[in-house]
Amino acid sequence: MKRLFLSAVFVASVSFMSAQETTKDQMPAKKEWKQRAKEMQQKRWDNMKKELGLTAEQETQIKAMNRKNMEDMKANQLARRKELKERRQAWMKKNDDQMKSILTSDQYTKWQEMKQKKSKMRKDKAAKWNKRAKMSSANK
Repeated sequence: MKRLFLSAVFVASVSFMSAQETTKDQMPAKKEWKQRAKEMQQKRWDNMKKELGLTAEQETQIKAMNRKNMEDMKANQLARRKELKERRQAWMKKNDDQMKSILTSDQYTKWQEMKQKKSKMRKDKAAKWNKRAKMSSANK
């Protein structure tokens, strides 16, 4: 019984480790994903035309409608991002004002410095990861 259990644990751990060994080299590049998406979109479009028996005029109208809807969706997305950014900035200002009212001036200054250090660390880490991503995509 003990052997059976240990065997099961071993098999599970080996399969888990092998699943974790997927590297970026094995993952399709962004260009490939975009190409696949275009191909799938074209297949869906061709299938819809065939199944519905669309006329050339209907095809033109549907394509125009889809383009407009995509533009509207992108504009809406940008507006939402802007709104979220403004709300986040307002929340940060409110938080900052509250901290200023609670802390002494020395504590507040030190807290501001801590925030700046943390922000710099985040930016440095992001730059490091961006550099790695560019290097790995350049190697392909």
